[in-house]
Amino acid sequence: YFRLRDEALSRLGQQATDQDEEIEMLDDEIRSVLEKLFEERFPEIPLKSVKDRHRTDSGLDQLAYAGDMWEQLLVSESITQADLEALATARADAIRTAFLAGGEFSADRISLAAPAQAEPGGGEWVTTELGVATD
Repeated sequence: YFRLRDEALSRLGQQATDQDEEIEMLDDEIRSVLEKLFEERFPEIPLKSVKDRHRTDSGLDQLAYAGDMWEQLLVSESITQADLEALATARADAIRTAFLAGGEFSADRISLAAPAQAEPGGGEWVTTELGVATD
């Protein structure tokens, strides 16, 4: 999501100021950028066919149209092993920072291990291991 959002804002000459900042799907400039990105990534799908899926008796449902493009663009985003490792490291750092912010733990009591791949245990769940040890 953030990579796609940042790409859309970059094309508008803007920069995201907050990771939680969302883009306005009904903004004409944003929709225009989404259309360009969609045409670049899906040259075989005419935008007219996407618009036609969201036409109602009262006209084009702009939010559904923009949402459809956004969803397809998100699905097409490639996520590398390096991306996943960076996410794992960022999460571990956030947890470490939260523990340290409370003042109950000193930095020398918290160590971070390198990210490791986990295998699903059953169904769609992945078991996450959080280890706690004493010296």
